[in-house]
Amino acid sequence: MTIGTDHYMTLWETTSAQPLSSVYQPSHPTACEANLEGTAAFIGTSKGAFRIYDVVNRSEPRLIQQIRFFDVGTPVDLLRASKDGKFLLIGSSKVDFVYIMSQESTKGFAVYGFIKFPGNVMSTCFTTHKDMPHILAVLSNNVLAGCAVPLKQAANRRENFTEAECKMFFRKIDRGSNMVSSSIITGDIYVHGQDKLMKKYDFPEEKWENIEYRKAPPAPVMELSSHSIGTACWDFSKEYKQFATGGKDGCIILRNMNNIGNGNEIKAHTLFTGGVAAIAFSNTRTTLYTAGGDGSFMAWVIGGKPNPSQPVPLNNSHGKDISEMPEIERCAPE
Repeated sequence: MTIGTDHYMTLWETTSAQPLSSVYQPSHPTACEANLEGTAAFIGTSKGAFRIYDVVNRSEPRLIQQIRFFDVGTPVDLLRASKDGKFLLIGSSKVDFVYIMSQESTKGFAVYGFIKFPGNVMSTCFTTHKDMPHILAVLSNNVLAGCAVPLKQAANRRENFTEAECKMFFRKIDRGSNMVSSSIITGDIYVHGQDKLMKKYDFPEEKWENIEYRKAPPAPVMELSSHSIGTACWDFSKEYKQFATGGKDGCIILRNMNNIGNGNEIKAHTLFTGGVAAIAFSNTRTTLYTAGGDGSFMAWVIGGKPNPSQPVPLNNSHGKDISEMPEIERCAPE
């Protein structure tokens, strides 16, 4: 699945590198994600619309939900699905809260509620802490926040989850930090920013009132060289054995988690069009996909196993619940 400033969401068959279908969005899409089963596509747009499409039939996507989480004009530019197939984070770098919903069609894509942070959310992802799922967020005030994933719907979804429900902790980090990534297997946390470094941190452990802004932030656990003009995107392989980042310099850095310090840099997309805009590992192939501001997307074979020569069929057990959801008309104007 790709999105672009041409206002289209496009589904592709990667074996033949041919488009299967395209769906026009009234305002250009700014974020996309898919559920673990590959039956639902989640789209956020520059004017704040959030849409869910049934993509069981790749040739005919159906719009089944449209929700407005933010004011008109506030882009939905943060979407992150958990690799366990349970949760989806919906956010915007222009606001200080993140919604959490189910990515499972069997639960009707239920919205659990929202988490409010003491700063705009620049980046967010899932992690593991003390064997429990948690959420991380890099905030606009150079703070890394961590909180527990609320495991049930808020009593009143008009109000944010309480401290008792999400147990939030903080860590002051270096100025210019704007992206966070983490492995849900090991709980390792990596922060990316404007200083060309990838920094490993421990999980936040301070309460908000104890953050001392006049002091320099504590040193990270580890510092690694990264992209020369900033990291734009990242992803882990399905088994979390490999970690890839895409940079504004147009390069990919591929790292083995057993030897994180040695990254294999690959030149991919053109620098003058913004470099690598998106990156994703395949769940069914030994392939890494990247997309760039140059209008192209690329498929990189990264493993020793041969890729299928025919399209990978959808599991017959997947898609029944979502296929029974009624199609809706897109609300206009956006």
